[in-house]
Amino acid sequence: SPMIRWGAVDLVVSTPAKFCEDLAQFKEDGIYPACIVLDEADALFAGPNRGYLFDIIGALRPRLPIRQPDEARRPWPELIPTQFVFAAATMIHIGPFSAGNMILERFCTAHVVETRHFHRLPSGIHADSVQ
Repeated sequence: SPMIRWGAVDLVVSTPAKFCEDLAQFKEDGIYPACIVLDEADALFAGPNRGYLFDIIGALRPRLPIRQPDEARRPWPELIPTQFVFAAATMIHIGPFSAGNMILERFCTAHVVETRHFHRLPSGIHADSVQ
């Protein structure tokens, strides 16, 4: 597939592996996406793409170093202004390595948007009429 022409497109649809390859090439130029949407994030974190997701998150949202008690204060590094959106119909929060807990641990300011009506038919449609 052709390489992503960063800065020349508004929307890129990619697999985590291909996105990671292109991101590595353009990281040196300081060109980054403004927003990354990960659809079916729960499945991506549980499947074979998990390592690629960690590489993407590590490149765009690196962990800040922890200052030791004997170290002098340093200014914060310039952070990359990439917004992450994790979309999933079900986000599991069971144990430290579940998708939901990993996202909240890594993105502590994340907001969960959900509705009581996930996986329900609208009131005008009945299960016996769906074939």
